[in-house]
Amino acid sequence: MNIFSRQLSSIIVAKEINIAQMASFCKIDRSSMYKIVRGTRKPSSEAQVELMALYMKLTPEETGVLMEKYRIIQTGAEHYFRRKTVAAFLQRCFEYNPPLSPSIFLKPLDESLSEPDQASRVLNGESNVLSTFSYLFHRVKKQPDSHIYIRMPPDRRTMDIIRTVCGDADGHSRKKIQIEHIFALDENKVLPDSDVRNINVISTMLPVLKSVSDYNLYYYYANLLTGNRAFLFLPCAVITDEYALQFSEDLQFGLLHKQQETVTFFKKTFNEIKSGCIPLTVEIRDYRDLLYCNSQRRNGNNFVSFHMHFGLGFILNERTLEKYVKKELSDRSFIKSSLLEISKKDMQFLNTANATLIISEKGIRDFMETGILPDYPIERYDPIQPEDRFLLLCDYMKMIREHDVSLRIIKESFGNTSSRSRIWVDDRLICIHLQDISGACKVILIRDPGLLSLLNDFFRNMPEVICMSQEASMDTLQNILDEYNT
Repeated sequence: MNIFSRQLSSIIVAKEINIAQMASFCKIDRSSMYKIVRGTRKPSSEAQVELMALYMKLTPEETGVLMEKYRIIQTGAEHYFRRKTVAAFLQRCFEYNPPLSPSIFLKPLDESLSEPDQASRVLNGESNVLSTFSYLFHRVKKQPDSHIYIRMPPDRRTMDIIRTVCGDADGHSRKKIQIEHIFALDENKVLPDSDVRNINVISTMLPVLKSVSDYNLYYYYANLLTGNRAFLFLPCAVITDEYALQFSEDLQFGLLHKQQETVTFFKKTFNEIKSGCIPLTVEIRDYRDLLYCNSQRRNGNNFVSFHMHFGLGFILNERTLEKYVKKELSDRSFIKSSLLEISKKDMQFLNTANATLIISEKGIRDFMETGILPDYPIERYDPIQPEDRFLLLCDYMKMIREHDVSLRIIKESFGNTSSRSRIWVDDRLICIHLQDISGACKVILIRDPGLLSLLNDFFRNMPEVICMSQEASMDTLQNILDEYNT
């Protein structure tokens, strides 16, 4: 028996289900149903599993468990759970920031405890370490143009402290705080879940990247022999201009240093470590930086573009840009030339690349209603007029058909279909544009081979629960086109 048949059999026994009657209800011959129960045959589809659940009067939770067992036997346990991890990562990319940890972890350190008479103070227990961690960020926020240096694996509680203290409701801190954070990725190729752990590490940091504008990440591989002993000396630390906090990875023990000679030494050690690391984030100061970053993108033999809004980059032309890029802009010629360069580069690869475009129906309809593209800021672009919206949608569908592009439309159940974040994945690069409701943007560039393989496998085997089929997606696009063909 497989895990699906074991789950099904236990339900049949518990609920005293008549297998023959269930087979009749599901329109399956009796022998086939008995084979499914014994595990010598699989259900033909998820719809068939849903019929079984309906007949057995399962709760939504029970149906979900049975369906998951079916998906596991369809793809294999390893592939299923790896793809499930990627799906969770994508939802984290496109969701609004999740709730914060309990407030007990965000309580700042008592002022009297923060001014030790001695050069260093011993901290015992998780509560003291987290309180001291919180105090350092509260203190730095009061000082303009401050820096914080972090060397630690991401932890939900510490990440929540950072985005609570340093983030701002409108995405822009009133006082400039620059944060540099070094962390490790796992390079153990023996363990099959190594890449899963790596993507979970990055996922933990996503809410902070959406909330804190000047948050820069650097990574190295945990088992990489760098020849630099500083990696071993400074496993977990937070360093400011005044303090250096050392602590254990489990947050149970710490040392708070105040002597300036010690703090300076820690800063120097941090910079030595950073020199052996790989940048994960790219600083985006303004729209010109964003365009330049996209112009440096190199398409591989396969690429996937995943975004909720309607991405028209592939079919932008000079006439459209001339008409809708605002005339009074000082950088107008740069915007036009950069967008045309990106569009031409993308079109060159559509003839030879295995391309997949993943968008949301809501994103298309929002564009057709308003003429606004979320990734084209309104201070630089006028809304596209209705007649041009229709022409662009026609060109979009023509481009998909002529270049044999795979179009997948995201189902509403996936999550926040209003998100302005987007992801580009090809054979050599993962480019993630995180954009929150305020419009603040952060770009993550990932070149790790394991993560590239993980995401490419997911997009080439897109789960039905996330996206419509190619045929259904094209029908949906055609229906929208017909609605506006007036």
